[in-house]
Amino acid sequence: MIRSGLLERALWAATVVIASLGALGTMRAVPTGWPALPALPWRAPAPAEPLPPDTVAAAADAIAANDPFRLDHRPSTVAYRVELEGVAPPPPP
Repeated sequence: MIRSGLLERALWAATVVIASLGALGTMRAVPTGWPALPALPWRAPAPAEPLPPDTVAAAADAIAANDPFRLDHRPSTVAYRVELEGVAPPPPP
């Protein structure tokens, strides 16, 4: 039976040799350039038309009105404060 120390040294030597061969092969590799990209089967979409200014406000109102997690569908009367949660306050700016 082979001694464990001798086996371990042999395995380490094999590892170093294989890693060295891999490094040499990588360093001697010749770059062949970038592969050709295939042509896209579609064109880029046309630029979007600008949205009317009240669109975002109307979307926000619709989301707030249909929010299933808000019971009264109005903003909270109490402002959020970190101190009320019992966590450390954020660092000062």
